[in-house]
Amino acid sequence: MREHWQIWSGLLSDQICDDLLALAGDFQDAKVIVRNGGQMVDAETRRTDIYPMPYGGAGAKKAHSILGDYVALANRACFGFDLAEFYEFQLFRYKAENQGYYQEHQDVLWVGRPFHRKLSLTVQLSDPDDYDGGEFIFADYVPQPPAEEIKKRGTVIIFPSMISHRVDPVTRGCRYSMVGWYEGPQLR
Repeated sequence: MREHWQIWSGLLSDQICDDLLALAGDFQDAKVIVRNGGQMVDAETRRTDIYPMPYGGAGAKKAHSILGDYVALANRACFGFDLAEFYEFQLFRYKAENQGYYQEHQDVLWVGRPFHRKLSLTVQLSDPDDYDGGEFIFADYVPQPPAEEIKKRGTVIIFPSMISHRVDPVTRGCRYSMVGWYEGPQLR
């Protein structure tokens, strides 16, 4: 039986988490992709700030150098996807002042691209004592990893991009995470 996700609780050191956070420049309002392929800010779907690190940039290369081996390990052990390369990384900031959250969603972009996102990863960069709320939760049809493992700083979770997931509202403080997507030829 294949797993729904792979988790390494507290994998990354505080120093590596700080180094990843230091890659951020100016955060911007996160957008959602709309039917025509465009993007727009939609506070009903998500309230979070992002710092994008597109493919080829120094930040994305640094993140991939730290996390790429774990993606390969998870893929080999559990998922078996035909992967080409990482797509991009983003730093997320969820703030209590606007009850930052992200409604349940999938990460696959199904149309208009010759490649699909196949594996998603989330890295917990905040100490759990720095915020309340902000739980990362998979859809009801997926077994949940232990909440205390997910919230531990430095935790890495890798899962198929078509599995629905969400981040509940942050009610105190600020939660930082890094997300990334690895893609390959279209799913058939």
